[in-house]
Amino acid sequence: MKEKSVYFLVCLFFFCGCRNRSYLSPELLQVEQLLSVKLENAFSLLQQMDIPDKNNQEEYATYHLFLVHAHYKNSIRQVNDSLINLALNYYEKYGSIQRRALALYCVGRVHSDLHNTLKATDYFIRSKELADQTNDYNLRALICIHFRRLCRLMDLFDKALLLNVEAYQNNQVAGDSTMAIYSLRNIAWCYDELGQLDSALCYHQKALSYAQLQPEVDINLVYSVISGIALVYRLQGDYYKSIQCLMQMEDNKISSSLRENKNYLLGENYYSLGNSDSAYYYLSQVISSDNIYRFKGVHRTLSEIARSTGRYEEALRLNDAHLQACDSIETFKLSTAIAEIQEKYDYEIIKC
Repeated sequence: MKEKSVYFLVCLFFFCGCRNRSYLSPELLQVEQLLSVKLENAFSLLQQMDIPDKNNQEEYATYHLFLVHAHYKNSIRQVNDSLINLALNYYEKYGSIQRRALALYCVGRVHSDLHNTLKATDYFIRSKELADQTNDYNLRALICIHFRRLCRLMDLFDKALLLNVEAYQNNQVAGDSTMAIYSLRNIAWCYDELGQLDSALCYHQKALSYAQLQPEVDINLVYSVISGIALVYRLQGDYYKSIQCLMQMEDNKISSSLRENKNYLLGENYYSLGNSDSAYYYLSQVISSDNIYRFKGVHRTLSEIARSTGRYEEALRLNDAHLQACDSIETFKLSTAIAEIQEKYDYEIIKC
């Protein structure tokens, strides 16, 4: 009887070990290696692969896990959670902690995109608890980065700041200098939102110094940091320093969104300095902005400039556009107010 018990325990141990041991195809193992270093190659390899047979549960689940992860790495959003649930249903029961954490993180991303803030937060918390038990510092950083976005939406700026700091620490351990620059910039943004402008300026300058030390860095990342420094100087009332920073950004090298932000800040700085002509010139460049908040600000300032120079009909037209933008913003806020209030109430526990 004792021998039978021992035999049963050995078989059970062997069975459990097999369910947690990975038997992936060489192609999927290659994709896993490429996802954090050569994203384009990983995505291309996934697209060339045949979808694994459903009977091979691990292959089937892992294929969809890597596919959703690659989609997000390529800025392709998911319209529902059907694909990632194929992976989560498996990894909730079997497989490595790292892949389970990745699956939970991807589900969190999906619900974040679908504006299901409550569900997204729950999945990010669960994924973070698991990822912190692994040595996958890239994943740990990603979870922090996207979790802090939700914290910002819920006005939990202190929590968002802590997550940004943790993301930066994980970036450093992983040796990801580009994401470390993003994290330093994000820390600065958090200090902006907390009204701690000296700290915000300090971290923007750290991000810029770090970027300038890198042999190869995206110029738009550098310019986004410079734009952040310019904004802090503006908020501090140092309009000349803000303009000097913005003039470092070469129009032929920056993205359209950064160019729009540059022109907007230049226009507002010049208006604050009493130079209405220059303000009008730069703000006119962004009068058709797709950013509703920027659109509102541009039309408000341009209306004031037109009114101060006696162009009353133009001032009225611009002010009407400004008021319409205000109405659009309020309508959007009202349409989501009940859900936001409920979610903030439910997640007061996060502050504890």
